[in-house]
Amino acid sequence: MTTPPLSTTVFGLSSEGYQIALTLTKNHIPTIIIDENLKVGMELKPEDVENYTSIQALQEGEPLLRVKPFEKALSESKYIFFVPKIRSFGEEVKIEINSRLRELAKYLPKGSTLINSVPTGIGGNLENIRLIERISGFKWCESFYYVYCPFIPCSKNPIVIGFDKPKMDKELLEILQLAGIKPSPLLPLKISEFAHAKQVIFHLVDMVTNFELIKKAKEEGIEYLNKVKSFSYREVYLDDLIKHTFDLKIFTESFSTGEPLLYLSTGILRSISSYIKYLFDELKYFIKTRELKASKTRIILVWSLDHFEIRGDRLMNLKNVAERFRDYVGDTIVISKRDELANMIQPIDKVHIIIACSKQDFEIISKMVKDKIIAGGFIVKANLPVELIAE
Repeated sequence: MTTPPLSTTVFGLSSEGYQIALTLTKNHIPTIIIDENLKVGMELKPEDVENYTSIQALQEGEPLLRVKPFEKALSESKYIFFVPKIRSFGEEVKIEINSRLRELAKYLPKGSTLINSVPTGIGGNLENIRLIERISGFKWCESFYYVYCPFIPCSKNPIVIGFDKPKMDKELLEILQLAGIKPSPLLPLKISEFAHAKQVIFHLVDMVTNFELIKKAKEEGIEYLNKVKSFSYREVYLDDLIKHTFDLKIFTESFSTGEPLLYLSTGILRSISSYIKYLFDELKYFIKTRELKASKTRIILVWSLDHFEIRGDRLMNLKNVAERFRDYVGDTIVISKRDELANMIQPIDKVHIIIACSKQDFEIISKMVKDKIIAGGFIVKANLPVELIAE
């Protein structure tokens, strides 16, 4: 494979962006990753691939990386991956994305290709392109090119790839492959947005339908619940429900009033919101029926999250869930890094209720119970039925 004549830049110190940068560097592609907050570019070398396998390792190691000014890093690039961390919510999301694009567009080199991995709504890519044209003074498909490549949450696998030409040129395809991005059907930009929306909505409809069904069955009693689980059940946790809400909210804001997809997406969001309330109500009921005193109870909310991922919805929801629990049980502790859990299980004069928010978290907790690192208290799965597992 031929090395491109100009360096490749990754705009955004997100986990997805850092993994792209490491993979490119490993494949001997000159690569600079830009910290979108500090506005500096860091040139990666092959030795960094072995020594700093994650952003956390990079920060803890504090290596003396080769630093380049923000504008210089961009101006020398032929391929630019747009992967910033988005930490705004609601209406502020679009403002933050546009702000990052403006910063980038000021120094966009002529003839470069922007690969956008931040989810956008219907018509959002064309809005991004018009913004870049206005700031850079370049013409789309003449002076710069644009690729839409949103990733499945917590991965580098694209949900879809949208492009502005019928066929992707060999060098661009090569760059995507060298970045570790798996091939995906190539679609026109507008069609790729609808394909993205379809994938997310279809994925979540199945989950929320099962939740509503299980909720109704549980109201009828354990026999009904067991029958439902026997014919229509796959384990879904709070983490599974929340992963795609960032994308869904962006789609919802771009659907027109009266459009069936708007009703569908808002219904899904309401169901997800009701699950969080349901989880809280089930916990209250559990504490009440076990005659536990809130003052003598400690809730440990275990939700292992990547604090550097592009989407910020899971971090926001972790905070909201913790605040709701804390209003009822003041001693509510949040564990978002798995290695912190063992340190928080202390033999204090309180009953522990450990809530596992993902399948991976439950497996870690189960292993700690098996290894007798955790003993006593209760373990609750934050899955659709909200199951009490151990005592």
